[in-house]
Amino acid sequence: MNSESSEKRTILAVDDKLENLKVLIKYLEDSGFELMVAQSGEEAFNHIERVIPDLILLDILMPGIDGYETCRRLKEKDSTKDVPVIFMTALSATMDKVKGFEAGAIDYLTKPLQHEEVLARVNAQMTIRKYQKHLQEQNILLQQKYTALSALIQMEAPATGPIIAESSAMRQTLKQITELSQRSGPTLITGEPGTGRVYMAKKLHERVSTDSVPLIIVDCQRVEDHEASKLLFGATDLQEFISQAGGFGALHLADQGTLVLTNIENLDMESQEILSLYLEKSAEEKNIPHIRLIATTSEDVSSLAEAGRFLPKLAEHLATNTLKMPDMRKRKRDILPLARLFLAERDQRFGDDEHRLKKAAEHALLSGQYRRRNADELREAVEFAALFADGPEITAEHIFTGPKSEGTPFDYNLSKVGLIQWLQRSETPVNILKSVVFVSFFSILVEPNSLYVHQRCTITGLFPGYKHLFILHGTHIPKPFNFSINTSITKITKKNSK
Repeated sequence: MNSESSEKRTILAVDDKLENLKVLIKYLEDSGFELMVAQSGEEAFNHIERVIPDLILLDILMPGIDGYETCRRLKEKDSTKDVPVIFMTALSATMDKVKGFEAGAIDYLTKPLQHEEVLARVNAQMTIRKYQKHLQEQNILLQQKYTALSALIQMEAPATGPIIAESSAMRQTLKQITELSQRSGPTLITGEPGTGRVYMAKKLHERVSTDSVPLIIVDCQRVEDHEASKLLFGATDLQEFISQAGGFGALHLADQGTLVLTNIENLDMESQEILSLYLEKSAEEKNIPHIRLIATTSEDVSSLAEAGRFLPKLAEHLATNTLKMPDMRKRKRDILPLARLFLAERDQRFGDDEHRLKKAAEHALLSGQYRRRNADELREAVEFAALFADGPEITAEHIFTGPKSEGTPFDYNLSKVGLIQWLQRSETPVNILKSVVFVSFFSILVEPNSLYVHQRCTITGLFPGYKHLFILHGTHIPKPFNFSINTSITKITKKNSK
């Protein structure tokens, strides 16, 4: 058994004349230490192969390798370099003591040994060693926390604002949040993307926790399968996690707080299995992190489980407490308050003058022509409108079409252009000729400093094969071509140049 886990602290006494140490050995054993004895440096290393002692009492003058060489070799080994060594010798010259300290000893006892002095020096070094080991363990723990946090640092959710709940659907959602905050067990929040699932998870955390309690959010969609179990549990299986033989993971960071797993349908099966077992055993295991689990998904996990794409046991656990977020179609009375909130947040973020929605813009947002399905799309719509507005007032034109240009705008609905339809055809090969036609078309259409983007959709759907060349950015474009990611273009306005 390793001395690290032993209740008694272990001392290795090394002296070629054991009769000189019998009384001391008995004295130290009576003082609560466990003693190992060796008569040479070679025999001492044989003991150390089996048990690493907490302290070594080492004679200098011995046959074979002497105490100095034995000490030097101990300090060269990773397993024993931190074990304190106290020399025992009849040599009292200053140079002998200096040589011992240079070899790595931390103290010096002169024979004949005084038992009380030996015990006092041993206890002092044991105390120092105890605090050293504690600091080393804390450093390892901090390093593991740093590693785990580094992996999670890009997974923070956006900041939360006040809950807008003027619609009956959101009032019912808030009522459910209050009920869920009083229940134990995991919670599953479902709903379409952009409906505020993570936002509501944070609000649920706030209902049941204080500011000092940790909230850790992990987006399962952004975690590689082979990294998920280590990231979440610091282990590759539950037994390693329970025994704490592994590293440090998100569950450790969230201990006594909340762990939110967004897009949990993307979590790999191995990690789902560990998570399911953790939920089963967490109540009875005392030495593992204890968390409140909140998962979010846009999928039906029960249907995924039936299709073999989600662990049935985990789906059962998550079904204990569920909350479905309503989309904007059911939150019509929330649209204008949300739009005003998003505008205020946007103006504060960019340091702009306060933008206002004119009545026509409000009617546009509430009209049947406006079809924003979720809060994220509504936020993007009003932020783009603020970007395109000539002043602080946002009109219906900004909501529907983007910029207000001087003069008569020329609208190009690209999906209606025959050339673009030809470029879109899947049977049309992507070749040099096609690329030249594409670029030539835009070079004729566009002049520098005159292009605005009206609608935000997906250019990869409009121009298959040109995904790597053109990515759209929803801002004023100062050059003929300046596209950035994840959008598309259905309409372009070209203003008259003065």
